[in-house]
Amino acid sequence: MFKAGGRGFEPSAPTYERLLILLVDSAISVNFKLRSFAYSLEIFIDKFYSSKMGPWKQINRKRDSANKIIIIHLQITIIKAASMKQFLITPAAGKRLIAKTIASHPAIKKALKSGTVVIVAGTTNGYVAEEIFRTNNISNDFSRGSFFRGITLPPTQSENVEGRLADESRFPGDVVITEGVWQKGKTIADVVDKLKEGDVILKGANALDLTRKQAAILIGHPKAGTIGLALPVIVGRRVKLIIPVGIEKRVNGDLTSLAEKLNAPGVSGYRLLPVVGEVFTELDALTALTGADVELIAAGGVCGAEGSCWIAVTGTEEQEEFAAEIIASINCEPAFSLW
Repeated sequence: MFKAGGRGFEPSAPTYERLLILLVDSAISVNFKLRSFAYSLEIFIDKFYSSKMGPWKQINRKRDSANKIIIIHLQITIIKAASMKQFLITPAAGKRLIAKTIASHPAIKKALKSGTVVIVAGTTNGYVAEEIFRTNNISNDFSRGSFFRGITLPPTQSENVEGRLADESRFPGDVVITEGVWQKGKTIADVVDKLKEGDVILKGANALDLTRKQAAILIGHPKAGTIGLALPVIVGRRVKLIIPVGIEKRVNGDLTSLAEKLNAPGVSGYRLLPVVGEVFTELDALTALTGADVELIAAGGVCGAEGSCWIAVTGTEEQEEFAAEIIASINCEPAFSLW
């Protein structure tokens, strides 16, 4: 298939013809507008064939058809790179986006029918609970304003050494749904011993390593809190753990190394526990909904945009338009507020 030449290995003519067939198949299977760069690429192809290319000169008689195929192939690459839409997502909008998408997660849908879903209290999970209730038509009077245990507040407000409010009288418990029915007032502690494979626990996180797709949880409780209750059944019984977490919680560095530092004897403050589960961010949500490539490109803001993230969506025109519709549906989500 390949034969040696003065400059190393060069494809033979039969190999080149097979490559052309592959390019044609690829071009036909992708729905792009493919003519915008034709003229400049034709010039490139003409120069390519006018050079001394050894065995490639054997197929100069097929230059016209070859040109068109190579142009199509290069256009696909160029258009994919050039076609991109950028969006700003606030932390609140990100929570809503994650929640709307995760509500239709196959594992959750299955557990709602024949098992148990435990949504551990947390600010992001408050949005998740709302969307799971709404999407699956589950009767409820749920309110997410006090649906949390630990919480991070600005310095002007205070929480105790475990990160909790002094007054937890409005805390509603976790959301436990068994075979489609909300077990109002129940917590993970009430049901954890009954959980089995096929059930699902949703637990938020405080630190996110986007590169490794890993998450970690700040620990204030002396017995590791709700994640301390959940881990035995997650590992021991293969209960599925899903971790909804916003990309504003991304950190640099390896989470295990950070945990070693925070958990060392003599250190004060919170501890950190990396956990293994399905990490689900805004990037995952948009990818799942549109099929496009989604990536974080910048972050920050003021006047209510603090913690916001700029994301880029790259895909077909239809995918990008759908992403724009999705973002438009959630981008005015008000900031989280207590009660």
